[in-house]
Order: sequence, then structure tokens, then C-alpha cells
Amino acid sequence: PPAVTIADASVREPRSATRVMPVRVSLSAPSAFETRVDFATRNETALAGQDYQAASGTLTFAPWTSYVDTPIVILGDTLDEGGEETFFVDISNPVGGTLGTPSAATASIVDDRPPRPHAGGTYWWRVGAPIGFDGSGTTDDGTIVDYQWTFGDGAAGSGLTAVHPYSAAGTYTATLTVTDDSGQTADNWKPRPRSATPDTTRR
Repeated sequence: PPAVTIADASVREPRSATRVMPVRVSLSAPSAFETRVDFATRNETALAGQDYQAASGTLTFAPWTSYVDTPIVILGDTLDEGGEETFFVDISNPVGGTLGTPSAATASIVDDRPPRPHAGGTYWWRVGAPIGFDGSGTTDDGTIVDYQWTFGDGAAGSGLTAVHPYSAAGTYTATLTVTDDSGQTADNWKPRPRSATPDTTRR
């Protein structure tokens, strides 16, 4: 009979509502017969009812199925909880298979950190010439979905990079605002502000 095992899993903590963490339970080889195994969550630093929804039950592998994903619901909050919290998902009592190793998975809930924008600069260029702005130094624990620029002279742009000319000499503060896939927004990247300074003396 096949051995039943379970794999570790991790997910970014949602800031509101909930998010599903799939925890994969696998067979060492597909079987021509139905296989079942019990599962249950167990607290560690993450607590049921506060960080995730407790879950237990029986997983069923249909014939010739090699894995089943167990959906564990993660509860959202905006607290800084020190990087990550963990709980366990245990499997037991296999029917049609044997209990393999590992039979317990560590499920990690990783704090959702705000993005860290980087507007580049300081930029120097001559009046009327286009300046290329670059936000590629921005970092995040997820995915940046929006880049918005203001150039300090009433003009604005969007995108990872932007191009803008200045019509008069001076010092202008170019600000980059980014939004990540969990909806968190942040401006610039310390030290701030970044500035763009067209210079009529440069040719």
C-alpha cells in the first residue's frame, strides 16, 4: 500500500478578511483503490480562532489520485507579530495506505510587511531634457501592482519607470507611491525626499 505524507506550507497573512492556505497530503504512489486519512490542526505560536480556523476531518484519495490539498483558512489582522507564526497539521489513521514520514506539517503564517519604495535619484539634468525615473529598487514581500509618480511640478506619471522633462531650473521632489497585492501603500524609500534637479549649466 502507498505511504501517506504531508508537506509544510506557508502563506502571507491577510490584512483583512481571510486567505486559504492549501496544505498538501500525498501518496507515495497512486493506488487503484480509495485511500483515506484523518487530519487535524494543532496550535503552536499561531492560535486557532485568532490566527487560523481550526480544522479536522478525513481526506479521501480517489483511485489513481496522488495528492489532495487540504484548505486551511487563515484569519487576517494588521498586527506586527514578529515575522511569522506557526501551527501544525497532523495526519493519522490511514485506511488503504500506511502512515509515512513526515506525518506532521508545519504551517507558517508570514507577516505581511508594507512595500519599501525606492524612487532612485538624486537626478540631475538640463532644463527641457527628459529625465528617466526608475523605481526598480522597490522591494516587497509580495508583488507590487501599481507605481505612481509625482514630479513636484504638478505633473504625474505611472509605471515602474517614468520619463519627465522640467521646463524651469530648480529643485523638485519626485515622489514614488507603490501599492502591493495585499493593498498596502507606501511612499518613497528612506532617506526621503528624493529630488530631481534640472541644471541649466549642464550640457
